[in-house]
Amino acid sequence: HGKLIAEGVLGKDITVTPAVAPAQKAKYYIQAGAYSSKENATAQITKLKKAGFSAKIKTVSGSVPYRVQVGTYNTKKAVNVVVKKLKAAGFTVLVKSM
Repeated sequence: HGKLIAEGVLGKDITVTPAVAPAQKAKYYIQAGAYSSKENATAQITKLKKAGFSAKIKTVSGSVPYRVQVGTYNTKKAVNVVVKKLKAAGFTVLVKSM
């Protein structure tokens, strides 16, 4: 405690900031297709996986319920890197907010 007293810290509240920022909630995802049939959505996922991308089906209500989603991203910069790769591979995509 001697050092803490000398520095005038003993008895005061000390706030410790974590070295790594807490995980942020994803803000964006890439939509690589919207389909009325699950079979067509699955076919698009197969094409994406063959091209090296990870994708999943996101089901929503409406006449086109099967959305093909590629990843989730915290920043526009991160999402744009993947969008460029998808477009270069021949996919038409949209960036959507979560």
